[in-house]
Amino acid sequence: EVFPTGYRIYRRDRPDKYGGVFIACRDTLISEQITHNANVEAVICSIKLKPHKSLIICSVYRPPDNNIIYMQDLCNLLESIANTYHDCTIWIAGDMNLPTINWDSMSICSSSYVISLSNLLIDFFQEYGFTQIVNFPTRGNNILDIHATNRPSLITSCKPVSGISDHEAILTCSSMSVDQQPFCKRKCFRRTKANWPQINEMAESFCSNFISNYSKDTPIELLWHVLKNFVSLV
Repeated sequence: EVFPTGYRIYRRDRPDKYGGVFIACRDTLISEQITHNANVEAVICSIKLKPHKSLIICSVYRPPDNNIIYMQDLCNLLESIANTYHDCTIWIAGDMNLPTINWDSMSICSSSYVISLSNLLIDFFQEYGFTQIVNFPTRGNNILDIHATNRPSLITSCKPVSGISDHEAILTCSSMSVDQQPFCKRKCFRRTKANWPQINEMAESFCSNFISNYSKDTPIELLWHVLKNFVSLV
């Protein structure tokens, strides 16, 4: 697992575990997954906005092949989301592997791919009023990765960021205001109220036992585990 702490992860892994799609939401946000039964690589979630609105995020992937059935299933899923959440802001983002689409003119500039694949996505965007905002290459000279929305006026910027793969990452900023999880009170300990004589005695005893029981040949993982357990007890 490579996910950082402090995030809620919504994911759809491939059956062979080699890849998939996911959405990572900060756990301070009010979010939940929207489930679906489509046989495509797509994960969807909602994030609560102010006032009483929602942002629907669809993370999608289309493999670089000519599978028209897959594309139809993906577009059917997106149509279902657009119809169900027509009052919400919707983001659709991911690697669509459709380099032949000219997003400025919403037309197809080459026939190297099956034209019907690109037409399905273009027809969906035009029918439901989506705008594709990525206007820079994300791999080589091609726009493979997209970010489309039905509320383009809420997007303040969209720019490439070098990632860890052969694709550029996309960094999008928005003017939307999100709702937050209620603040949880934390228990804070006051240093001046600590029982320092007892802590010093425990530390001296731990150091003596630590030195006598372990050596430089002891695995570092074990040493760290023992030290961490002691600190948590104190």
